Amino acid sequence: MKINILFFVFFICFISITAQNTKSNKIEIAYTQLPTHPLEKDIKSYKLAFKNQSAIDFSGVFNPESKISIDGFEKKLVDPDFTVHIDISGFESKSYVTTNKTGGLGASATQTYVYIIEGILQASTYIYDSRDGSTYYLDELKNIDELTIQNRSKQSYNTEDEAKKALNLAKKKELNLLNEAVKKQFLSFISMYLNTKHGYSLKKEHYPIWSIKSKKFDYAKIDEAASNYNQAVVQISADGTPQSAKDLLKKSVLIWEDAVKQYDPNNKKARISTKNVGALYLNLVMANVWLQDFDKASLYFDKAKKAKGQFVWKPVIEKLLYTQKAGIEQDELRKKGALVIEKLETTDPNKKSYATDFLVSNQKYRLKGVYFYEKRDRNAYSRRKHYDYTKSGILTAVLNQTYLSKNFAKGSKDVKFEYDNDVSRIVYMSYYDFGPKKDKGLQPVKYRYIKQGKIIKEEGFENTLGAHDYTMEMIYNDNGQWLGFKKKSKETLLEGLDIKYEKEKVINFTKTLKLANNNYSHQKYVYSYENDRISKVDMYQDEGDNPTFQEQFGTINYTYNNDGLLIKTKMSGPIYNEYIYDANKNLIEVVKHQDTNHERITFEWEAGSGNETLIKFDTRFVFQSLLYPIPIY
Repeated sequence: MKINILFFVFFICFISITAQNTKSNKIEIAYTQLPTHPLEKDIKSYKLAFKNQSAIDFSGVFNPESKISIDGFEKKLVDPDFTVHIDISGFESKSYVTTNKTGGLGASATQTYVYIIEGILQASTYIYDSRDGSTYYLDELKNIDELTIQNRSKQSYNTEDEAKKALNLAKKKELNLLNEAVKKQFLSFISMYLNTKHGYSLKKEHYPIWSIKSKKFDYAKIDEAASNYNQAVVQISADGTPQSAKDLLKKSVLIWEDAVKQYDPNNKKARISTKNVGALYLNLVMANVWLQDFDKASLYFDKAKKAKGQFVWKPVIEKLLYTQKAGIEQDELRKKGALVIEKLETTDPNKKSYATDFLVSNQKYRLKGVYFYEKRDRNAYSRRKHYDYTKSGILTAVLNQTYLSKNFAKGSKDVKFEYDNDVSRIVYMSYYDFGPKKDKGLQPVKYRYIKQGKIIKEEGFENTLGAHDYTMEMIYNDNGQWLGFKKKSKETLLEGLDIKYEKEKVINFTKTLKLANNNYSHQKYVYSYENDRISKVDMYQDEGDNPTFQEQFGTINYTYNNDGLLIKTKMSGPIYNEYIYDANKNLIEVVKHQDTNHERITFEWEAGSGNETLIKFDTRFVFQSLLYPIPIY
């Protein structure tokens, strides 16, 4: 990557514009713009991630992921060094009628009315670094002029009512035009913005140099300085700035500096007066920018801002000064490996970054393995699960192993997790051992969406393994208390959960399941409490659209030890569960007594926090967790 400032003069065209005895000569120059916020020197590749929460459609040709490139880096969709996240949080539009004076000045002006439709995008960008899992350079692009579009009626109206009627008739069409303009403007602005901050772009721009025109005074030296400047620009080549070009620029600087010393602010007829000194200051800014003497360039720009004239060019040259100064200074730090970049997230050794409200805190132990024994007295397990985490406690995989296999099986029950770096979405990856995706390797089986540490929605596959077969929407009250979910395929309810509380205690919950005959099965669980602990749950069932729950099919009774830990749950007959804990009060064994069969499950724990409960959440686990203190398995 070439990062020296390079100038290639494609052509020089002189456009004479007389303004207060000054003549502007605009020159088209090509140069490499260095980034104002560069990335570390070993970063080579990137991809774009676009999230749109507005009502404007950015698909197709307006998708930033396909339309925007960052110059100087390779676009790489798989395993890039960094990802630029572009998020649109909203779009606001408004329309109104305002006055418009035409036909003269002062009392002779006629007051008419026009309508205006205005739209503004709210957006943000940040970088996710795949190498260490950090995020940085977060920018909120809200209420800025570049993302504000305003359409004005082409004609004026005699009365306010006429303008309002015209607005109502044209509003739909005008909004469509506004939306198209917003999309084009957004792509243009974001491309320019990202390349100014992070890219290495070959720019072609017109920048002026001023001469002074007058019959009264001899300005031959000023013309000589302009000529030297033009020759210097011609000599600057793709290999850098030659010394001869620097020498010519320095000669121009000496002449212009000598001229501004003659400035007489009190005499408008002086050789260097308020009419022309501003142009000379800007000449000095331009020459010192290319000489990379930014202290002098900044000094003369401060003087130019206070001087008269050149109002159109001052903001253009100010931007050039800022970007070149920042680019050169930051590039020196980049070369030395001394860039100062504020990391927004804690770096994770496993190269992942996660939202802080998603991490589990104040947890000393996490689940490491679960072992299943078909008989209580059998020493060899029939199968086991193993849980893999990052060091920050994020679950990355649940692996299965049978007794007969030496390695963890590649089966449909094997699950690996991929996360958006802000944990707004979790992708469940698994191996299909059936259907059209059999032996296709890891494939997504469901997507789970997270907001502020809570599951908001899940989309998954049940039958076709093609498009999403179901969507599960979580339900919360205004206090964030979880009330259940509705799992649907299109508009058909597949499964539901409805939890009722009395203050913080669950008093009952109802689960609904669609049957093969398209009827619905309902089960209701009613809680009783003693000493603030569940003492009993009565279970009822029914079918149909209007369940009355007259039929009770069982009761669960709960027994606790002196530490308040549940040690037994008993249903009717010989069916009951025993719970055994270690010294740290972690559940280490469950014995399930069912007639003569006593299945045993053991749990292995390790030190550290873990989010396995949230990640492994499914409907089966939900019902278990509401009734039993059994970890996931």
